[in-house]
Amino acid sequence: MRLKVSDLKELGVSPQTIWRRISSREWKSFEVGKSRNGKPIWEVEMESLPHDLQVRWATLNAPDVEAATPDAASSLITEIPNEKRLTDALTRYPISTKASEPDVRGAMLAEAQRLFEIVGRYEAINPKRVKKGGKHEFVPDVRRLCDEAVCTNQVVLAVEPKRAKKPSPLTLDGWARKIKTDGLLAFIRCAPTVGNSDGRKASFSALAVEWANQSWRNYPSPRHLYKALVKKAKKESWQIPSESFFYRKYTNLPAIVATKIFQGEKIYTSKYAPFVPRDYRDLEALQILCGDHSVRDVSVMLPNGELTRPWLTMWQDLRTGLIWGWHLDVTPSSNTIGLAYANGVQNFGAQPFSRPDDNYYSYLQHDLGKDYRSFTAEGKTLNFGKAMTIEGGLKALCQQIKIGFLDEMNLKGLPARGYNARDKFIERTHRDISDFEENSFENEYCGRNAKNKPEKWVRAWHRHQKLFKKFDPKEPVSREILQRESPFMMFDDYRENLGAFINEYNHGTHKRSVLGGATIIPIDEYQRLYTTKYEISEDALAIFLMRPDTRTIGKLGVQMFGGKWFQHEAMSEFKGETVEVRYSDGDYSRIWAVLPNGKIVESACINPGSIINPNKQTFERVKKMEAHERKMGKEWLFVQQSNWRGETAEDRVAQIINPEEVEEIPMKIAVGDRPTVHQFTRFHNSKLTAATGKQVSTEQVESAEIIDIFRKPERARIKDEWED
Repeated sequence: MRLKVSDLKELGVSPQTIWRRISSREWKSFEVGKSRNGKPIWEVEMESLPHDLQVRWATLNAPDVEAATPDAASSLITEIPNEKRLTDALTRYPISTKASEPDVRGAMLAEAQRLFEIVGRYEAINPKRVKKGGKHEFVPDVRRLCDEAVCTNQVVLAVEPKRAKKPSPLTLDGWARKIKTDGLLAFIRCAPTVGNSDGRKASFSALAVEWANQSWRNYPSPRHLYKALVKKAKKESWQIPSESFFYRKYTNLPAIVATKIFQGEKIYTSKYAPFVPRDYRDLEALQILCGDHSVRDVSVMLPNGELTRPWLTMWQDLRTGLIWGWHLDVTPSSNTIGLAYANGVQNFGAQPFSRPDDNYYSYLQHDLGKDYRSFTAEGKTLNFGKAMTIEGGLKALCQQIKIGFLDEMNLKGLPARGYNARDKFIERTHRDISDFEENSFENEYCGRNAKNKPEKWVRAWHRHQKLFKKFDPKEPVSREILQRESPFMMFDDYRENLGAFINEYNHGTHKRSVLGGATIIPIDEYQRLYTTKYEISEDALAIFLMRPDTRTIGKLGVQMFGGKWFQHEAMSEFKGETVEVRYSDGDYSRIWAVLPNGKIVESACINPGSIINPNKQTFERVKKMEAHERKMGKEWLFVQQSNWRGETAEDRVAQIINPEEVEEIPMKIAVGDRPTVHQFTRFHNSKLTAATGKQVSTEQVESAEIIDIFRKPERARIKDEWED
């Protein structure tokens, strides 16, 4: 049955409400024609109207309804209240079968009847609101009913705890309107009426839901996702909810999900990634050093007038918090890592030497940057080809050897997790230095990111650029003017300021959570724990930090760097053999060769000469090499002296593969002094040590048996004094 718009107006429905319900399709309507002014004429299906409107229309038009449909009016009136829906709603709650179990269904029905009686008393109050102070307020009788409506039944509160809250007068007013159509259902949760849509649930097609679940990660905001879904829904004829639906979903995303999806893995790791808490109280001083590069937040001037942001490489002790070694440069590299380490050895002493027998090692903690994973730091495997014989002389004893700073120093690497600042203690120190730069340098401080630059830095940069256009690097006067008038300090001046801050940091007070919340002074803690001073010679340390490689000794020595020859007289004995070489990227004029006998020689580059204008120095060096080789051919001993000392092949192998020794210098220790331990490595000057076998005296050598030199030499047999 259909009703005209005029019939709905007679029922008290406003034209705005009628048009809104028809436009939203909440009421099922049909266009039956056009009016004289061209507007559509609508009729509404009576079954789609709210139940109270149907009852009101049936009451006003009962004779007409009975004539058209005899049982229509009676069926509408008898549906108030809807007993079937009430029964279905109560079925959701369990009924008590035992005396010990609560009767939830009965309690819910009793609570609904109690509220029904309160709402009936609310309807009897007249007036319900009075004007007071320009506003309409509910009378005190209504507010007393709100206090009375609070539920105190514990059985009901166990199911719906929100009923313990005091309802507002507007809630009573809503109940009063709802009981006219639903009766006791106004106070009991129930399923929506069959045929009517539940307004609490947005219409969302299943295919649209699947598309949204697969695509929402590609859109960082609900607006972008909603616009994309609208375009897709028009093509596929999907039903989708409003934009506010997606806004609520984005708002309810867990912080870790939103950060990881929309801001990236790096920020998620920095903010929310779990980490293992550490305790450093079981460490020794300088046992673990943490290293890292950081570009500083200042702009400084180079000697050529250009501006740059310097890079700081630091090593910091985890136990004491001491900034142990540091180096400032224009660009970071594996070389700056080594220079910072050497700075720490020179200023505070070396790390405690590892003792594998005691299961004690020193460590270097660093990130996964390429500089810290280079051959200089982590090492490189050098291949020497076939192992040489060791009879008579000391030759290469292995096919390959692992060469690198960590291996040479017998240290262990301790890589930190990538992009996790909490995993490296030194990151906090970098932030402290940034705070120092922000508070100390007005013009030079350029901010902590590329997007936000301080205004003072921007003005100083423009001023420097104007001066730099007039700068002539060939004129000393021009350089002095630029350095004097530029608002930026020189690179060396910043290094001095940074050194003063590091010294103040080491002598300042710091609270360490990894030490149980103790407050310490790094330099005092270092002096208390570093009881034995460990030293490494500067020459050996310099060779450690060079780049390793292997080369075969040729006619003129070792050839490297695209055709350059490096020669030393000591190489003549080992021509044709593969040796280890060390070199520095900053100086290609010389190399250091580690010969198979353990001797380290510095080899200078041989400069080629022209045919017309020969190089006299090169001729002299070649002549000396020829003379040395002729002399070696004349004076070479056929039987090596090591055989006469009673050394075997095994003895010589043991001396070469175990060259490192830790020797404590015996000395009387004064009060307040620390004992000193020196580390001797294969890069120190070779030392004559006693053979690892029997101790051989002069008398035993004189009484040794004659060795047959025409057969394979065997171990010389020494006669004991007590033998017959």
